Amino acid sequence: MRRGAFAAAVLTLCAACNSASAPPQTAAGDYVLQTIDGHRLPATGGADFVVSSSISLRSDGQFTFARIDSFPSRSGSPKDTIALSGTWSVSGTDIHMVFGQQKLFEQWFGTLSGAQLTVVQPLNGTWVFARH
Repeated sequence: MRRGAFAAAVLTLCAACNSASAPPQTAAGDYVLQTIDGHRLPATGGADFVVSSSISLRSDGQFTFARIDSFPSRSGSPKDTIALSGTWSVSGTDIHMVFGQQKLFEQWFGTLSGAQLTVVQPLNGTWVFARH
């Protein structure tokens, strides 16, 4: 009797681990920006016109962020590439990123839902990334 109850409990727990509502096994991976405040790229992110962006969350707790901005009002439509890095941590589905550049101490907070990472930036809106 005990053996059967134990087996049933283990099967129930395993099924819960694999359900769609269970937290992700790992958040590490590459994410590509899909929208800013609900608008597909290219889109305005704060004062910038964002052409593309990505976040790479490494399993060692480091991350890189890359972004390409366009300035269509300037002659020749120049582009600017931004590359930043820092550390990240996860608690359940909440992601916390801290940039490590010397003169930049900025933190981002995000939420992971399946393959989607949503980051709310205080001055640049809500950015939605998809796992690549």
